[in-house]
Amino acid sequence: MIQKPCARPSSTLATVPVALDRPLSWLLYLAWVVPALVVAVRHIRAMVFAPEGTAPAVALATLVAVAWIGLASLPSWRCLLLDLGRILLARLHFVPLLLLTGVVVVVAPSGFAEGLGAALASLTVAAAYVSFRHHRRHFLYTLVLLGLNGLVLVGLDAVVGAYVLPLRSHNNIFIEHDPWLGWKLRRGLTVVRRERLYTAQETINAVGFRTRPLPFDKPPGVKRILFLGDSHTESYTVNDAETYPVLVEQQLTATLPVEGISLGVGGFSTDQELLAYVYYGRRYHPDLVVLQFSANDVPFNGLDRYWRGYKPRFVRAGDALLLTGVPVPNYRDSGLFGPALLRHSSLAVWLETLLRQFAIQRRVTHEVDWPEAWQVTALLLRDLARLVHGDGAQLVVFQADRDPEVETHLRQILATWAIPYVETSSAYTEDFNSYWVADHWNQRGHRAIAAVLSAALRPYVLGQR
Repeated sequence: MIQKPCARPSSTLATVPVALDRPLSWLLYLAWVVPALVVAVRHIRAMVFAPEGTAPAVALATLVAVAWIGLASLPSWRCLLLDLGRILLARLHFVPLLLLTGVVVVVAPSGFAEGLGAALASLTVAAAYVSFRHHRRHFLYTLVLLGLNGLVLVGLDAVVGAYVLPLRSHNNIFIEHDPWLGWKLRRGLTVVRRERLYTAQETINAVGFRTRPLPFDKPPGVKRILFLGDSHTESYTVNDAETYPVLVEQQLTATLPVEGISLGVGGFSTDQELLAYVYYGRRYHPDLVVLQFSANDVPFNGLDRYWRGYKPRFVRAGDALLLTGVPVPNYRDSGLFGPALLRHSSLAVWLETLLRQFAIQRRVTHEVDWPEAWQVTALLLRDLARLVHGDGAQLVVFQADRDPEVETHLRQILATWAIPYVETSSAYTEDFNSYWVADHWNQRGHRAIAAVLSAALRPYVLGQR
């Protein structure tokens, strides 16, 4: 540990104008050892709680980190590192170091940013200490200027969030890459979107779905309903409290405690909905799984891309399905902004949406082999039903759009696998168009669908079927 500043002949330090004292020694020492300390603490904790899963590379990295901390504590090495730090401080002002620290923290991957960000933060504080010690008035002026620039950025971020993002397309604002699903909703984002035909507030939870945050463990005595679907289930044309999954939960809660979880994401087809159940849905331990089906699910069940981006694809081999294309490559994000920054900065989200236009292929041309697409769809429904039943739950399906030919074919498939189907045409008691806006349900449509679904699902929730 540091006991006194390192002594060096003046001739060797002639090019290093930064004088070393005890506070500066500690800050420079921390800048050198903090990255190794972060690595050591993280890996040692992992090895203690999960020793059977420790990879040789993890053990080696931990050994190197501990060895570096010990080496940096030796007097000769410590003095060398302190002198190197003094050279850096002689050539770098604390302002560029502060900016570099911010860039690393918000852009770099979390595991990398923790150690390097802490090291740069220590070096930045050391540079600020040196600047304050030698040029106090200039340092204070710099702080005031930085504060004013910070206020301008905060104000610009607020303006972008209030007046720019609400006018951006849904795909640009709310969609982020997911290696197992292709895409899902941007975690932790809330925006009031203003379209020509509607205005709606949409809130995304930390998992990446438009549903209230709930723990994966189910409380005793509570029934859980999991909703799978596309943009109809995401319900981005209405406010958070007006979606049909929320309304179904409210109506069934009058009978017994019910929690609804919605994993609906715009653009999903049946294959992604099955994978959403595998990777996310089953962790909530649902008692009932409701799959919302759409006519355009069928063609995209046989494709590896959608206009929103690349997606997984199931290839049929006889009566079995083989999953291909995972993990899905990320061609939609620039990689310039870290997830933490995108969750908290409207300005970063806006810049990312501008850059994204170069990566998204807006027009996806394809030739659909309809018999094959229907066979893949049938097997996807079969496998989803088996997974749900294996988890001790019940699968129920309903169709969102009105396509009689698709509905007839769908009901034949569901009958083959003994999957219950809910007929929702009775929801439209008046002019059909009055329930829709921009090809999706409006508030009236969601209330009507929720009423039909609540009545149809109540026996399943009560265990009467």
